[in-house]
Amino acid sequence: MERKMEDRMPRNALLIAGRVSKRTGIPLDDIVQYYVKKRRIIAQERQPLEGKYAVWGIDLFDENYWIAARGSTGEEVAQIARRMTDEAESISRSDRNMTMVYCAYDPKGKYLG
Repeated sequence: MERKMEDRMPRNALLIAGRVSKRTGIPLDDIVQYYVKKRRIIAQERQPLEGKYAVWGIDLFDENYWIAARGSTGEEVAQIARRMTDEAESISRSDRNMTMVYCAYDPKGKYLG
């Protein structure tokens, strides 16, 4: 069975994409396709230094990304990424503009959450 594009996005990212789609009028499919494409590109470039787990920040407005935090376990960086994304989302509620998301990756570049 072929997976739909939406199945490739984490739940939080899909909810954010839905909000962006409603606010901007950009079709959800376009946002999802962009996300999947960008995630593939970033995963290829994203090899945390020294074999550490990393949280990458992604600015959806200008498409920049950076290592926002590092950790020694996947669970640790996944928790940090969720906390940082929740904080960014709560800030964005006040100005109605969600532009930052944070994702956790293992030392091989595999998405963790």
